[in-house]
Parts: sequence; C-alpha cells; structure tokens
Amino acid sequence: MMAPTLSPRMVARLLSLALCCASSFASVSASAQPVAGPIALLRDSRSARARLLAMQTIAQLRPNGGREALEEQLASPSPRVRLAAVQALGRMRDPASQPSLARLSGDRDRRVRDAAREVLSTLAAQGNSGVAAPVVAHAQVAADWTQVRCVLAMGTLNDHTQH
Repeated sequence: MMAPTLSPRMVARLLSLALCCASSFASVSASAQPVAGPIALLRDSRSARARLLAMQTIAQLRPNGGREALEEQLASPSPRVRLAAVQALGRMRDPASQPSLARLSGDRDRRVRDAAREVLSTLAAQGNSGVAAPVVAHAQVAADWTQVRCVLAMGTLNDHTQH
C-alpha cells in the first residue's frame, strides 16, 4: 500500500502542530537556549506559509539568533514576508532591532512602512527600563497560549482529514 501524499498546505499545518507541541515542552527561559529548528526553517524553507509560522515561533520563543534571522527577512522582495518579520520583531520588543526597523520606515509598501513605524514608536516608548515587563508577562502566559495553539492546529488538521 502506498503512503498518501500530503499537500503543501497539510505539510505546513503539520509543521505548525509540531512547532506548537515542541514549544510547549520548552522551558520558560527558552531565550537562553539555542532553538535551531524554526531559524533553520525560516532560512531554508521555500514554503511561504512555513516561513511565516517559523517567524511566529521565533517571536514567541526568542531563541539566540532569532532577531538576526528575522532581520534577514526584512530584505525579502515580498511585502508579506517583510510585514510578518516587522510584526515578529515587534512582538520580541528587542531594542537592538531599531536600526533595521528604521530602514523599513521608508519602505515602498505602505503596510510595511506603517508597521515598522509603529514598532519603532513602541520600542522608543518602552525605553530600556520597560524591556523586562513584556518578557515576564510572556513567561506567565506562554504555556497557556501554546496549549491553545496546539489544540487549534489539531482541530484544523482534523477538519481537513475528514474531507
């Protein structure tokens, strides 16, 4: 019997589920541990969906090298990818990303330009003293949201397997 072939969409959903489940086992101090999976996926995948999911995962886990990997995506020819990278950098709230975001404040795409300016203003407003607060808040709710994402991904997979 031949194994069924999976569509690119199903592969992306399975990857989303795997990343969600893997992140549920990560410790709260995940930023201190290297997490190569989503970074490698972001750099190597040809699937736009998989790369977008990798960006979300990097923003959530904040692995070493994650900011740099997201900043690489700011040079993408795709406005959708640049926008997702700006949004992920905004969720990370790392002041070190300001120079890269400043370059995009003049982007040719209005959505990217507006998002970069919004993240820059948020980073400027938080200053260096406000950096710890989002990290602590993230640590307190990370496990709950990870479980929710896993359940949603499993439900989506179940919906597609019944058709």
